[in-house]
Amino acid sequence: MAHLQPAHRGISIGRTGLAAALCLCLAACGGGSDSGFVPNPFAGAAPPSVVQPPSPDTSVTEVAPPATIPLAADKPFTDNTAYSGEPDAALDSAVEGAAVVQRDAVIDGKTIRYTATTGHLVTEDAKTLAKNASIFYVAYTVDNVPAAKRPVTFIYNGGPGSPSIWLMMGSFGPTFTPTSMPDFTAPAPYTIKDNPDNLLDRTDLVFIHPVGTGYSTAIKPAVNSDFWGADQDAESVKQFIKRYLHVNGRMNSPKFLLGESYGGHRSSILSLRLQREAIDLNGIVLIGPSTNNTLGEDSVGKLATFAANAWYHKKLAPAHATKPLQHLMNEVVLFSDGTYAKALANAALMTPEIKTQVSDYLGMPVSVLTASGKLPSSATLRNRLLADQFLTIGRYDGRATRLFTPGAAASVSDDPSSVNISSAFYATFNTLLREELKYFPASPFTKPADNAVINNWDWTHAQPGKRANGDSYGELVTTEDLALTMSLNPDLKVFVATGLYDSAITFHQTEMNLLGTSLDSKLKAANLKMKAYPSGHMLYLDQAVKSTLRQDVSSFYDTATQRDPTARIMKRQAETASLLMD
Repeated sequence: MAHLQPAHRGISIGRTGLAAALCLCLAACGGGSDSGFVPNPFAGAAPPSVVQPPSPDTSVTEVAPPATIPLAADKPFTDNTAYSGEPDAALDSAVEGAAVVQRDAVIDGKTIRYTATTGHLVTEDAKTLAKNASIFYVAYTVDNVPAAKRPVTFIYNGGPGSPSIWLMMGSFGPTFTPTSMPDFTAPAPYTIKDNPDNLLDRTDLVFIHPVGTGYSTAIKPAVNSDFWGADQDAESVKQFIKRYLHVNGRMNSPKFLLGESYGGHRSSILSLRLQREAIDLNGIVLIGPSTNNTLGEDSVGKLATFAANAWYHKKLAPAHATKPLQHLMNEVVLFSDGTYAKALANAALMTPEIKTQVSDYLGMPVSVLTASGKLPSSATLRNRLLADQFLTIGRYDGRATRLFTPGAAASVSDDPSSVNISSAFYATFNTLLREELKYFPASPFTKPADNAVINNWDWTHAQPGKRANGDSYGELVTTEDLALTMSLNPDLKVFVATGLYDSAITFHQTEMNLLGTSLDSKLKAANLKMKAYPSGHMLYLDQAVKSTLRQDVSSFYDTATQRDPTARIMKRQAETASLLMD
């Protein structure tokens, strides 16, 4: 897709006044019985005529025509509330204040007018009805379109404990922050530019900051840590979505989730909880999603990712060095699933030749492998690949590097694929809030303390039909939550985008996790689409990849929304009648 020139100015951010912002940074209807025999209603009668459904209405994602009237006056909001991400933090009370502005965006040459709403919605405890959290959000909505004709997408990053600034400032919002990824992005001033790859021509966008991130805080007697857990988090986000749909009259809009990283776990649990409250989704988009923590270090699942990293840094054995990346990935995946997997399962098959082949794909000596032929930890592989240059590569993006120094911790904060962008994103997000969105908070939006949320997270979760896992990161699995949701809602479409250079959530392991669920094979083939891109965890930081991803996601929305409901229902009825006549 050709890149368009920005519709309005870029915003330059000076060094003065932004020091604090530069802190571096994740019922159905009643009656009836399930047990009774349902007789054929057409037995002994003439078969009914099959009614042909009308032609489908494909205008679900229509947007307003180019604006010809002046923009509405901005409605700024000064928020004097002090928010905190500490585990025991809570507000005495909260209000649903918000700043509201109108702006124009240009997508594929078409001007679209939208409203940006920045503020808080207050959620309630489902059992006690007590107000329990003030959740910060930014919503971009196209004006003057009937709710039923306009999809709404709820978006969040992962962590857990990450505010949703990465997706908002990097992916499909109306504006974005250019970075130098995979290289280090030089310090301020940074810029904010109009985003030619934004999705407002397909859907409204609601960026959610879960409790304990950004300006989202619990309300007494609840405290932030009450929401820090696999199930607690999903319940909280569900309550926010219900509140947003109700307040804005969007219950009959097509509904989507878009989550990144831990957002895969959140989407899996959340989608099932929404479904069980009769809120069916049209689609789910997952970017670099985590859905099975037990297999993160599986050798079969991660070999291809580290082969991609070796290819990028020109460390491959000569036999593989000149192969195109996609050709190499296909080859390594085939080898991983076949020869290598069998050898790992049967020590007698782990020959020196197989170990040599593995080491050739890694661009490292055979000695890096364990005695059984398994790969060492991902951290070891990241440190070994460019050790001769005194460099380590990024966890979220293997193309990123930094000098390997004793004082740098092996943490997200010191990971080059995080360090290289964090200051730019936090600075520009603070600036966007004040200068464009007209939301004036009492304190700057800064990076939360390292692992403050994740170290207090309750990982306990019971997948459908299974016992609860233990309370540890490595035991959380949510693939069957998603599988059951897709089974209950056979129209639900899921699109999964992964990065070839991402060793935090490796692309091949993600494929195996999702394809290995109990979901019916026909539904998998029809409704689950996966694609790997030559990028890292945050695919959209690569501008060329983002444009391709935007095209793919746009097509996904078209498939998931451009179906007239009456035509679909009549088609199903006709198919049922045909089966009953057989």
